[in-house]
Amino acid sequence: MLTAALDRALTAVSTPMFTGAVRWWVSGTNGGIELRTAVSGNIPVSVQRPTRVAAGSALLAARLAIAVAGYRPFTTLLPDHRRPGILAVLRKGGAAEPNQSERALYGALVQPAVERAGRPIGVAATLPLLRRAADTEGAWLRSSLDPGDRTRMEALLDESGGAVPSGGLLVVVGSHHDLPTGDLRAGLAVQRVLLCAAALGLSAEVLAGPVELARRSHELPGAGPGLVPQVLLQVSSPIG
Repeated sequence: MLTAALDRALTAVSTPMFTGAVRWWVSGTNGGIELRTAVSGNIPVSVQRPTRVAAGSALLAARLAIAVAGYRPFTTLLPDHRRPGILAVLRKGGAAEPNQSERALYGALVQPAVERAGRPIGVAATLPLLRRAADTEGAWLRSSLDPGDRTRMEALLDESGGAVPSGGLLVVVGSHHDLPTGDLRAGLAVQRVLLCAAALGLSAEVLAGPVELARRSHELPGAGPGLVPQVLLQVSSPIG
């Protein structure tokens, strides 16, 4: 059951979602799973950071798979500073029933939206839940209803060649520092926010990642000393 759950989860997040990210993969180790990448200290930060954020999203998927398979997951980030390519080690603990949140998030991950029952709630009403999702992973989420903030975020997308969305809520997910563990936690948070929105019947997508946001990060909601914007998302009600 665990192997099948992991395969489904990792397949759902197998494509890097950020500009500059390189491939990550998982491999078995004694009593656990290693999340790996080819990133090393000689590779530019513009590649390292988006890769770690993307891998963080995969890490949450694997953690949810272990939980729904009936085990308590334990995670160690960057366990060996001499081997930066090992981003995390995930181990299964004792038998444990998954909680309601783990079931819902795993379901949102592996099931197409058309298969999920439930009525979407208003986008603005979900903000506290989305913030809590990011907080759970040791990251932060900010949004702003100020038209000036939205204009600046849309300008950033326009500069980077991305589509400027109409409607919906723009939110920024970030880390509390610019260390590698912050990148992984931001990736964990992004995945949890995406799945939380999906489980609530909303549509959520990544609009820009660390590379694009680095150009004008000081202009984004939530930016400040010790706060690093990592990913820009749009959350909206599904069409139809």
